[in-house]
Amino acid sequence: FLQHHTSHLKESLSLLTDSYKIALEAGDLEYVGYAAYHLCFGSYLIGYELTALEQTMQGYVQVLSELKQVTTLNYCQICRQAVLNLAASESKPFLLIGEAFNEETGIPQLLAANDATGRFTLYTHKLILSYLFEASSEAKSNAAQVRQFAMAGGGFPMSPTFYCYDSLLALRALSVLSVAEEAEDDESVLERDTLLKQVDENQEKLGLW
Repeated sequence: FLQHHTSHLKESLSLLTDSYKIALEAGDLEYVGYAAYHLCFGSYLIGYELTALEQTMQGYVQVLSELKQVTTLNYCQICRQAVLNLAASESKPFLLIGEAFNEETGIPQLLAANDATGRFTLYTHKLILSYLFEASSEAKSNAAQVRQFAMAGGGFPMSPTFYCYDSLLALRALSVLSVAEEAEDDESVLERDTLLKQVDENQEKLGLW
């Protein structure tokens, strides 16, 4: 769970696979769940083919369901729904609603469980989707939600993922401001400076990885 700080994430996957198998054999169900989720998310991040990845995720989901590992099962299902959204044509692909997960019922459950890591996970996936599908308003809202739970994601690969996409979102907003540069006023100057500061702060955090 530490190698991703110093090496490419791909190099951690074989260790996570070993951790998953060892935890399963030892009956350490909690770590079975953690290894399964990080395998799902890591494979997703480094660009595994979506259809094959979703099928692999189904296998982990089935095991976690049988072992009644509800928390990490939810995390896997959130990631799986993100993969399904990317692989299919949805009218609102930035919403995690489908076969694997339904945010309309899932978000209240995360709130009721006081699961900060779960909310960090969910809104980071929503940020990625809303950025990729150019839903800027939703992306901005999702990024604000992630910031509330940033401490819950510290140390995990999802943390630098958030800072990366948050910077991309800010840079996209800066490009829009640049187009309207001729009509620049005090408000737009302030917004530009705020966005630049946001990118600088994110890059500083990413420099620690």
